[in-house]
Amino acid sequence: MREVITLQFGTLANYVGTHFWNTQEAYFTYGDEQTDTRSIEHDVLYRAGMTATGTETYTPRALVYDLKGGFGSLQKYNRLFNTNNESSVSSTWDQGTNTVVAPQYPKHAYQEHLDQLETDPNADHQIDDASIQTWSDYNRIYYHPRSMNTITTHHKEDTIAPFDTYTVGRQSYEDFDREEETFDGAFRFFAEDCDNLQGFQVLTSIDDAFGGFTEGYLNALREEYPKTPVLTFAIQQQQQQQLLSEQHKVLLNRALSMARLSEHSTTYIPLYTPTSQQLKHVPYIHANSHLLYHTSAILAAAIETVSLNYRQVERSPLC
Repeated sequence: MREVITLQFGTLANYVGTHFWNTQEAYFTYGDEQTDTRSIEHDVLYRAGMTATGTETYTPRALVYDLKGGFGSLQKYNRLFNTNNESSVSSTWDQGTNTVVAPQYPKHAYQEHLDQLETDPNADHQIDDASIQTWSDYNRIYYHPRSMNTITTHHKEDTIAPFDTYTVGRQSYEDFDREEETFDGAFRFFAEDCDNLQGFQVLTSIDDAFGGFTEGYLNALREEYPKTPVLTFAIQQQQQQQLLSEQHKVLLNRALSMARLSEHSTTYIPLYTPTSQQLKHVPYIHANSHLLYHTSAILAAAIETVSLNYRQVERSPLC
């Protein structure tokens, strides 16, 4: 098997990645379904496993990175991997304890619908596109707990210390690696599970600090895998209206990302979300350029097409 590990960095990349994984899930057949997907080799991007309770699993071979607050209602331990075993902790403290629980992100109506489908397969629900607030709102798949990686140095909604420049992202990676030991934890889990690693496909946001974070990550990756192909999709969002100072900041982030990420990538592919003017020339796509839920789906379709070559049974190399 020629496995590929997927790395996703940042909210914009995860919007695209969620559409991509939802599409992969749509290729699966269940029960008596007779859809012909024999040309797709799912094991390239997915891994088979087993939970602590003996349940067989089939989850993306992916590592997803986002800031605190960026995962929405998506939990690290989902229903598939939750053993519901609450450990009791004994303590000699006899003065009582207080439990402080952070407010949880409300579950989107579409996620409620997916839960309902498990008991009522005929339940009908139409997703409200305008109600999507983050990428986990329309996520359809279960990830392995080791796939979910929170960058704890910054919060998504932090306006005092925003995660918005390349240098901030580079320093954030150093702090993250010092705390989490990136290549000795979750990454090692997925890499050592591969029989014949074909390469890495990287989806990263580069308008903000995630370009710098990704550069730190790929720099360390190249020390471990100097000759393994790395296909990087650098995802950028076309802003309709933006202050001049913000435009300059984004352009600098993009320039630094292109210069440095391309050094660590076998192939570097910049992708931009389409503008309303560009969409006017594509009559068969009815997308709202102001909805990231729509524009990210178009980029996911492009990645789906590009990656088809190395996901087929009779496939070409990654790069």
